[in-house]
Amino acid sequence: MWSKSLRARTGMTEGTPGPVPAKRSPVQYFRYLLALLFCVAGLVYVSSEWDEFRHLQWPSPLPVTLVSLGFVLSLAVRSTYNWLVARHLGSGISAGESFLISSISTAGNLLLPVGAGVGLRAAYMKRAHGFPITHFAGGMIVFALLNLLVVSCIALLILIGVSGSAQGLSVSLLTMFAVPILLVLALTIIGKIRREMPSGSAGGWWTTFWQGLTLVVGDRRLVAVSVALVIANFVIACVTWTVALRDYSADIRIDVALLIAASQVISGFLNVTPGAVGIQEVTGLYVGRSLNTTVIELFAVLLWVRGVRLMTAIAIAVPSTIILQRRWGRA
Repeated sequence: MWSKSLRARTGMTEGTPGPVPAKRSPVQYFRYLLALLFCVAGLVYVSSEWDEFRHLQWPSPLPVTLVSLGFVLSLAVRSTYNWLVARHLGSGISAGESFLISSISTAGNLLLPVGAGVGLRAAYMKRAHGFPITHFAGGMIVFALLNLLVVSCIALLILIGVSGSAQGLSVSLLTMFAVPILLVLALTIIGKIRREMPSGSAGGWWTTFWQGLTLVVGDRRLVAVSVALVIANFVIACVTWTVALRDYSADIRIDVALLIAASQVISGFLNVTPGAVGIQEVTGLYVGRSLNTTVIELFAVLLWVRGVRLMTAIAIAVPSTIILQRRWGRA
């Protein structure tokens, strides 16, 4: 809940709605339904295999701690990217403030309706720092595209390396990791064509996309740093998932853990449900199944990792909200 001082400072009144859209489209209701269906399906699966699940050991304290720490480090990497882009585009936001609002928006993405966290951060940047939505959208899109491109390329290299083993190359996994690369290339080509059309023939999403994209990628050093942050974020994900997966199966291959980590990073951007709930689990199970990983143990790991991340997000978001409220109250 926004405090009165924070509302006043950012131009929001008591009657001003938050960043979540006031009107809900049929697509939004479909997303809620899809998330509910995923949850129901998960409960049905666990209940049907309860004898197997109840004999699984609880995760060890060390992996749980490392998963929580990995989430915090990943949040720090993403907030650093947000801060660098905002500063490059003229915002006066500090690194600490960027971390605070990023932690709040991340928790919002995990807990609230689809897009609520992103909308909160966009509204905050605009009202507190006068940061245009175009700039915000450009930075966000660039980070997503860089993740899809870099992580998919690394995953493909790992997958090709795995093809030398007895199991051979999985065509389905090859396709799954190739699609994001093709998508990024298609968006870039189509967007460039639309951008070069005569004035007035292109607009809306494409105009916003290219205006923000041009501002972000115009600085090669910023792009290089952004790629480095994307790689750092993926390394954190790889370490986190390797530790979590090896907690239940010490002999799981590193390449399998890395491919599952890649699938979680990529599917995390498919926010058709809050926090991509269900999407990430299904993707992880599909990759694990394709690489002959035991499904029940993998599903249990996917569940407790999501639970730990969710609790960590809440634990960080609550004090972050209080700090921002007090900071604006003193302003």
